Amino acid sequence: MITYDQRGHGDNTDRNVSFGIFEKRDVEALVDYAKAELGAQFIVVHGQSMGGQTAALYAATEHASNQIDAVILDSPLPGLELFMKLMFLEDGCSEMEAEAILICGKVYSNIVAGMKFEDGDTMEQAKKITVPCMVIVSEKDDVCLPEYVEEVYDYVASSNKMIMRVDSKHIEGVIDHPQEYFDGVFRFLDSVR
Repeated sequence: MITYDQRGHGDNTDRNVSFGIFEKRDVEALVDYAKAELGAQFIVVHGQSMGGQTAALYAATEHASNQIDAVILDSPLPGLELFMKLMFLEDGCSEMEAEAILICGKVYSNIVAGMKFEDGDTMEQAKKITVPCMVIVSEKDDVCLPEYVEEVYDYVASSNKMIMRVDSKHIEGVIDHPQEYFDGVFRFLDSVR
């Protein structure tokens, strides 16, 4: 197992968080490392929340379709623009204010960081995921709403996909129901091998 700190988190000194748009390159580097340096024969990318979005954006790449065996998306963010809009609305912005902020944010991100919000649209990118894919929905999630996570699953292009629902809050299924969680994950992995 390999794990790392996402940009802007833990010991990672890069403070430019792009919600998976640039972070997918970090996952690609880890996959290459696992194959070349560790001799990994079976590679599964697993991410939760923003890591789930990153895993989805990576899984939509040609590199992923050629290098990994499966992807597991636990409560992935549905997309950068939608997530930010929902956050602004929850904070009391009107629809018009939220749209204005997003327009400014898109222009700024594109000019300053070379980042396009549409590249972080998890639902749209899921249409390019061809590797076996498991999506985990936290039924009591108030961060990545279950209906949006289910939409991510609906858009996944892979013919080998599985959805699992856990009766938990955001990414807490592994804590609240570890046996059910791991049974579901291993059932999926058995279907891939």
